[in-house]
Amino acid sequence: MILGVGFYSFTVGSISSFLSAADSRESIINAKLTTVEEFSIEAKISKKCTHKIKEAVKLNAYKNCTVWANKAVLFSELPR
Repeated sequence: MILGVGFYSFTVGSISSFLSAADSRESIINAKLTTVEEFSIEAKISKKCTHKIKEAVKLNAYKNCTVWANKAVLFSELPR
């Protein structure tokens, strides 16, 4: 019975950790996309180009499974 309780608590803890990590990753990606949007408005970049930049940021974030909130890193991740 103790083994069952231990397994149950481990499973619930693992699922909880996974969900919170996924949620924080999404919030960081959204922060990056907001940064791109603000930059596009300031630099007067077309909507089409802004959309392509956003898609590149999303693809890169999901491909690498890591995300960064730093602007310098964000723009260095974009394809040249």
